[in-house]
Amino acid sequence: MTTKTVTTFLATYPSAFDSVAVARRAVGIFAQSRGFSPSDVSDIVLAVGEACSNAVEHGHTAKGQIVVRCTFEDDKLTVEIGDRGRGFDEKRALDNAIPAEFLGRGRGIPIMRAVMDGVRYEITKIGTTVFLEKRLVARDRTEAFREDSWPDAGS
Repeated sequence: MTTKTVTTFLATYPSAFDSVAVARRAVGIFAQSRGFSPSDVSDIVLAVGEACSNAVEHGHTAKGQIVVRCTFEDDKLTVEIGDRGRGFDEKRALDNAIPAEFLGRGRGIPIMRAVMDGVRYEITKIGTTVFLEKRLVARDRTEAFREDSWPDAGS
């Protein structure tokens, strides 16, 4: 019989832009603890920041919250970011992404897709959840878990 190890992290944050940095940092620390390289952690944190910003801006409800859940299983990190907003039309959002007239807006979904191995959405009557996936690249795990090989978590 094979034993499977699953590691999780769950947090709820107020639906406010101040929460985005806190959520990004928490997910970054979790990803780092699972052995992701510094560049992969940067990609994960970037995608989480985009997803959380979208949840705060577009999924905001009065006294709303965003829920962040990380699951690490079989060398794959899945980050779920959920809100209670009414959702969006994914096809329309992708069709309208990155036109010149957006002037800095509309780039979140393409950015998430560029840096993550998988991005999908679950849109229901009670809210929207974005699922971000990143596979741990095979490398010397001894080095990955050495504390001195990581930048100070306080930076």
